[in-house]
Amino acid sequence: MDKEKKSRYFDEVFDILSNAGIGRYSYWADYESDEVYWSKDAVDFLGLPSQTMKTEEALEAYKERIHPEDLPLFERSTRAMFLGATDQFDVAYRIRTADGDYVTCSTVGRMIRNEQEEPDFFTGSILNHEQNDIIDPTTGLRTRKGLLNQMKHEKEAGHPYFLMTVGIRNFYTINNTYGYVIGNKVLHRVAEYAMSIRGEGDVYRTEGTKFIFCLDARENGVGRIQQMFRAMRNYLKNDLIMEGRKISLDICGGLIYANDPSVDVNTVYVCALFALSKAKAEYRKELCIFNNELINQNKRFLDTLDEIRESVVEEYKGFYLYYQPIIAADTGKLCAMEALLRWKGERAGNVPPSEFIEWLEKDPLFYDLGNWIIRQALTDAKPLIEENPNFVVNINIAYTQLQREDFNEDLMRILEECGVKPQNVRLELTERCKLLDPDFLKQEMKFIKEQHMQVSLDDFATGYSAMNLLFDMPVDQIKIDRTFLINIQQEKSLQMLLKGITDCARELSVRVCVEGVEDLETLHYVREKFYCTSFQGYYFSKPVDIHRFMEWKKHFEAV
Repeated sequence: MDKEKKSRYFDEVFDILSNAGIGRYSYWADYESDEVYWSKDAVDFLGLPSQTMKTEEALEAYKERIHPEDLPLFERSTRAMFLGATDQFDVAYRIRTADGDYVTCSTVGRMIRNEQEEPDFFTGSILNHEQNDIIDPTTGLRTRKGLLNQMKHEKEAGHPYFLMTVGIRNFYTINNTYGYVIGNKVLHRVAEYAMSIRGEGDVYRTEGTKFIFCLDARENGVGRIQQMFRAMRNYLKNDLIMEGRKISLDICGGLIYANDPSVDVNTVYVCALFALSKAKAEYRKELCIFNNELINQNKRFLDTLDEIRESVVEEYKGFYLYYQPIIAADTGKLCAMEALLRWKGERAGNVPPSEFIEWLEKDPLFYDLGNWIIRQALTDAKPLIEENPNFVVNINIAYTQLQREDFNEDLMRILEECGVKPQNVRLELTERCKLLDPDFLKQEMKFIKEQHMQVSLDDFATGYSAMNLLFDMPVDQIKIDRTFLINIQQEKSLQMLLKGITDCARELSVRVCVEGVEDLETLHYVREKFYCTSFQGYYFSKPVDIHRFMEWKKHFEAV
């Protein structure tokens, strides 16, 4: 490198790269002078012979340190860049450090070409995944941020890809049994195995115990990915040994195929999580393929979900609340109302909540939408509360909201801003709250009750774990799912089950709201046969906006 060029470019750029952050080691290759420059930290970290080396010598020294299983991928990516297939280089692999240990790293760089399109400079950084802020320190894998960047790259390049999400069931039992130190070592071992089977793809750790594979669809088919998942499930269930102890893990998985560049990567990501949650809730042993219609590529549905995400970003455009009355069983008077989210898109039109609520709960954007729902419901309920100080508004809360560290603080702040007392609020938790750690969930319920708010379990008895929640959690109310009332007068088994649940609730001093009351006959039957404190259903009113709710209220009270 001539002195003029070095003075103009090298010192300043290399100094910036070399001090970019902990766990980031920079390099600079000049093909005109046939020289490679390593930062001092890179030399110390990898045990390289010198900061300055010839290009071929530097490449060979680096390759001999890469894990043998990862070397073919590194060589293919290097060859593709030198042949001009791409100017970007972003490859994750394991490399041997100066201490002799393998750590997961990635090289992120860019090739700069001359006017003849020949390689001129190659510069970038080596990221030590175990020390970098965009890397999960427990597993050494890149986090959600790295995954989204990779998805954006695939999208811009027009490459179709699969996302396979893998989640570990009930991992909290590992931490409780063996402690968090062993728990973290187990997660690291899971990551190592995932790296060993990924083939041409990459593996990321997102929230909790979720691992996501990003796999090139040009190299992988559904059948091969299913085999990969089965191999991982078998290894973690039967062959995982940690410090002389066999540890058995159960996993579930979801899969989505992405090939439409018009769909936002965040939408694809959340759909992958949705598929995983379905697999987990239904205890599937095989991969749950998103929408289970891979052949149709889910384009229409993904377009709709994409529009919903856009609506959240655009100040909740298209979202609105409907309200359904809740009637007290002892007086027959209006005692509460439930706030229900609705959405209408410019392109998709009216979309039933059953098609997007469970999916939307997985999206990080949902937290802000959830706060909007709380604020809007309290604002609409305030005139009713001023008229009747005992009136209660039921607001649905997703388990993903409870997981946020700032949820409790934000909840109390919104209550204060809206001027509504906590005792006029009942938070409804869906049966999906079973996905949370039981101790954490109990602590959250305790906080809610300490603030004098009420806790209700929605969709009760749609799963066995609901009974556990009734016994173990500080619950004020359960809401009997509407499916119980279908054929309730004809099916003896349903009658016995419902009686057992409601009698149990009575003994525990827990109120019971029966949903799905569609006609007078059902109302009389349920009131006579079972313990219940309130009713909700189309017999009284379908969900309506707040203006029609107020009109209904006047008519109902007059009658």
